Amino acid sequence: MNGKICLLVASLALAAAVAFGAFGAHALKSRLSADLLAVYQTAVQYHFWHALGLFALALLMLQWDAPVLNLAAWLLLRHLDPGFSAHVTPIDVCYELVGIVREHWEGLHGGDDVWQRIAAFFEALDGRGQGTGRAG
Repeated sequence: MNGKICLLVASLALAAAVAFGAFGAHALKSRLSADLLAVYQTAVQYHFWHALGLFALALLMLQWDAPVLNLAAWLLLRHLDPGFSAHVTPIDVCYELVGIVREHWEGLHGGDDVWQRIAAFFEALDGRGQGTGRAG
């Protein structure tokens, strides 16, 4: 992941958040019930915070070449992968991923082994339980 690409994606996502918010405030206000409008507003806020986090991460990536920033960007942008599926998981499963990274990370870029283990973790996660399906 390149810091400039990450910054571009984050900027576009932030612009989209503004457009989605304006669309909801003006075009959907009279067409949706108050409950549905609240759900829409929450979704736009989640989108905004995600994009703002990605923007901050991109700024850090432009300053430092730290592999952990690449990992964070990969996790934030993973939903853009056409094969991505989202899961509601218990916290211990999240800690399992953290454990894999802590135990197998080598050198500055993590090494091939850790990236293979991360990919295997998500493949196994896809096989566990029931995912929410395509997140996009």
